[in-house]
Formats: sequence, C-alpha cells, structure tokens
Amino acid sequence: MSPQDWMVVGGGIAAFLFSLLPFVGVSFGPFSGSVNAWHSYALLGILLLFATATLWALRLLEAVKLPDLPLPWARVFAIATAVGTLLVLLRGLTFSANAVSSMRNVGVSAGLRVGGVLLIVAGAVMTVGAVWAERTGPKGASPTNRAGPGGPGKGTPPEPAA
Repeated sequence: MSPQDWMVVGGGIAAFLFSLLPFVGVSFGPFSGSVNAWHSYALLGILLLFATATLWALRLLEAVKLPDLPLPWARVFAIATAVGTLLVLLRGLTFSANAVSSMRNVGVSAGLRVGGVLLIVAGAVMTVGAVWAERTGPKGASPTNRAGPGGPGKGTPPEPAA
C-alpha cells in the first residue's frame, strides 16, 4: 500500500472513530452537553468520508471493479472527501453560531469539541491523500506522465516507426 492509500483508508477508519466522540457541545456554568457527529448535515459529510474510504479499500483489495468515468477515480474521491470534510466543518461552525447567538452575554458557550476537531483533521488527511494519489497517477508515474516508469516522457525517446 502506498502512503496515499494509508492516508485515505486510515483517515476513513479514524473518521469513523472520531465521529463517535463529542462533536459539538454547549456549556453553561457547571452544566454541559454534547452530541456526536451523527446529526444534521454533518451526517452527509460523514457518509461521504466513509463511502470514499470503503470504495478505496475495496479497490485496493481488488474486490470490486469500479466503472470507467470521464474523471480519474482518485479525483472523484478527492472531491468527495473535500465536500464531506467541508460539510462537517460547516456544521461545527454553524452549531455554535445558532445555539447561543443571543445567550453569549450570560455565560453560555458552544462550539466544536475534541471529536469535531479530530474528525475535521481526519477528513483533511483523506483529502490530501486522494489529491496526492490523483496527482501522481499510476505507481511510478509523475503527474505529467501517466504511462508509468520507462514509458513516454521518462527519458527514453519513443521507438522510430519502421
């Protein structure tokens, strides 16, 4: 497995675990409460992250043959993880704004908790891994040479036509 594979699959596993931790919360004096990330539209973001990690792992295990698309699958995965991470981030930010917008002056605070921060980091790691995989192409290929090692553009001129 390449580092990109570890980033996407490992990030997906981490995202699942972090989604079970307190995501956002509210506190008022000695009282506090929190919820995990399985609420509101953060749920859609989590599902995008999990679907990406699952499909990536199945592709690595050669358990599934993904259909051909006009875009490389790594780009599709990068877009999915970026959108998923953005949805999770937006839910964390809008929760604190909506929850206590008129009650801040009486000591109420709300915002992301440890699970929310870790979940956003896991999504970012997945996105970076998928973008990195898309930019490097097949194993050994540079971003400008999708043919792989020893192929066109790798220092060996093409054979002349006879």
